Amino acid sequence: MRRGDGAAVCGTGHVDIVTTADAPIPEPEEDEGLAAISDRLMTELTSHRTLGLRQALGERPDVAFLAALHALTLRSFYHYGSDSCLELELKSVGFSAQAPGLNDSASAEAIRARHENWARALPKESTELWDALQEWDSDSRSSLFAHVVSLSVNAVHEAWNRRPRTLHHADQLGCAVELDMVAAGWRPTVDNFLGRVTKARILQAVSEARDQRAADRIEHMKKGDMAREAESLLADTGWLPEPLRGAEPRASAETTAKGDITAVVEDVLFQAWGSTSGRSRHRRMFSGIPNTSLVLENPRVSARGSSRCPRPFSLRRRRASWCCRGRRVRSRRRRNRPPCRA
Repeated sequence: MRRGDGAAVCGTGHVDIVTTADAPIPEPEEDEGLAAISDRLMTELTSHRTLGLRQALGERPDVAFLAALHALTLRSFYHYGSDSCLELELKSVGFSAQAPGLNDSASAEAIRARHENWARALPKESTELWDALQEWDSDSRSSLFAHVVSLSVNAVHEAWNRRPRTLHHADQLGCAVELDMVAAGWRPTVDNFLGRVTKARILQAVSEARDQRAADRIEHMKKGDMAREAESLLADTGWLPEPLRGAEPRASAETTAKGDITAVVEDVLFQAWGSTSGRSRHRRMFSGIPNTSLVLENPRVSARGSSRCPRPFSLRRRRASWCCRGRRVRSRRRRNRPPCRA
């Protein structure tokens, strides 16, 4: 059976292609024009170019700073920040828990005003941003860079997201910028703190900011009245709760070592004399000792049993080695005492 002029169907159903001399196979014609580069080749070539840009940009800190500023500014002020080849992400996280008075705070107002001023100074089109930043001086670039980086700070404590290292870095950042929440305008009120903590914390805050007498005067009040009275007592005192105080500046190594030695000496003195009177009496004497090879003198136990001949005592020895010596001697004497013969 035949189908057309060039195909024959066998009994098994297979189709055999039959060619004749009258129908030769045409050869493909060679394209004489410039064909487009394939995507695979384009990827390989631009990969080499990317490495070249990375190496060159790493040797030009000024251009690298400008490129980073350009990329971050695009993502902060323009809806479509895809005009940069730098893969820099800038996230400005919102606040899930809206604190009372957060949007009306002094910090929020200052950030909004600063952002609006920069928005007016920048060009309207994102394609013109690179040329505009190149014309700016170094002070203007640094100020804009500080603003866009500040928008990415996230030091919020979240119960479902424990980030101790992040919050530790927030303390370090606060020390670096000398953050003062009192100067930033935060004040303890009934709405933002006092009305949302226990009575014990209210009394603690009043005792820290004022004195214990002021805390005792409001101790008998109910929580609502206590919170309102505490707000008036804490006004203009500069008191801050612990989360807003931040980390204290780290002391020098010499000061820390002296403090540790003093604490050890006071602890030994407290054990030796058995009361705080001995510790307070000798605190001034041993507060400036520079090393741990200190030799103390026990005024009670001596080599000859006289208080005028004190026995040296090293810090490396325990209290039991000398303070209980008299007790051990007495017990040994009782064991070796001959029996009483009546």
